[in-house]
Amino acid sequence: MHLCCFFGPAMLLARILVVLHEQKKETMKKVIFTLSTLAISVGLFAQIAPISDVKKTMSKGENPALEVLINKTTSADVAKVFEAKTKDFKGKFIKPEKGNVEYFIDDAKIAAISDQPVDIYAYFLQEGENVRFTSFYSVGGLYFSPANTTQYNSAKGIVESVYKQVLFDQFDAKIKEEAKKQSAIEDAVKGLEKDKDGLQKDIKKSNDVISKSEGEIAQGEKDKASNATTVETQKAAVAKQKEELAKFDRKALETEVKALESDKKGVEKEMEKASKEIGAKTAEIEKLKNEIATLTTQVESNRKSIDEKTKLIAEKQATINNNNLEEKEKALKEAQKQQEKLEKDGEKIVKDIEKNKSAVVDNKSKITTAEAGIKDNETKLAAKKAELDAQKEVLNKLKEEQAKYK
Repeated sequence: MHLCCFFGPAMLLARILVVLHEQKKETMKKVIFTLSTLAISVGLFAQIAPISDVKKTMSKGENPALEVLINKTTSADVAKVFEAKTKDFKGKFIKPEKGNVEYFIDDAKIAAISDQPVDIYAYFLQEGENVRFTSFYSVGGLYFSPANTTQYNSAKGIVESVYKQVLFDQFDAKIKEEAKKQSAIEDAVKGLEKDKDGLQKDIKKSNDVISKSEGEIAQGEKDKASNATTVETQKAAVAKQKEELAKFDRKALETEVKALESDKKGVEKEMEKASKEIGAKTAEIEKLKNEIATLTTQVESNRKSIDEKTKLIAEKQATINNNNLEEKEKALKEAQKQQEKLEKDGEKIVKDIEKNKSAVVDNKSKITTAEAGIKDNETKLAAKKAELDAQKEVLNKLKEEQAKYK
């Protein structure tokens, strides 16, 4: 029985190691440690120590007793189980006084042992990590020994039930401890799965950004080419308008007009002055006929000059008006503005293309990082799931072993 109990965990360890063969070394070490500890613990728990027939000194002298060594426990825990297991005997349970270590149950009713009240004396002595449990059974001052087979076996059953309950409780504590570990591993698995989902969403998001950026880059390249063509066309239009305006020296024409207008005003003033003189000289017509004739001639000459200058002014103004120089200058300025705007648009398109190229590079880098994260996550997740499977095996094995002590 002892060998079966020991090799059961060993075979469990071997089976799980085959499953974990392809996992990371760190996880393997952790699982090997957990399963090895389990195998040793189960082995120790399962090795039911034989109940010994002994003769020991107690408060009533040296008497026959039953004794068992219980591993990995405390005297308080064993005493607590002993009290619970003997509660149904309806005896008076008396704990030891200070300075004493003997427990006493007075007048216990145990029909399997005797129809008379049974007195039970018990000792729970701590020996390192183990407890030596010794108990004495007496009816009317007579202590049962192996010679009293029926009564002795019934008493042995009490000892064995205490022993099994202590082991059952140990397994229960171990199961709770391992269940906590399993819960922690399950939380870690959920966390890794959540991280993986997050990384996959990041990759999708980056792919969407890349797809959009690449579309914008393609459109930007088309817009760039179209803009360049439009800019060249606009430059040609501006050059043509400049060439057209170059045929006319507007400032020179305006200067000539101003000069002619100034001359006209001077002649008009002279004419006015001459007219005034004619009026002033009317009384001396006879005397001044020659002067009048001279002045009249001068007036006529000035009139012709005025007419000529008026005609020249009209011609020059007509040149300005007929060629729409002012409109052409406005059109040229508008064309130049449009050219500048197109060139700026072209610069913006180039910047947008560079920005989108940069976004593509950044998001590709993010995808590479996220994919590496997913790969690492999957490795960790696989390791954690293997660890979780191993932990479940640990709990199942513990529960199987615990069931033996119910």
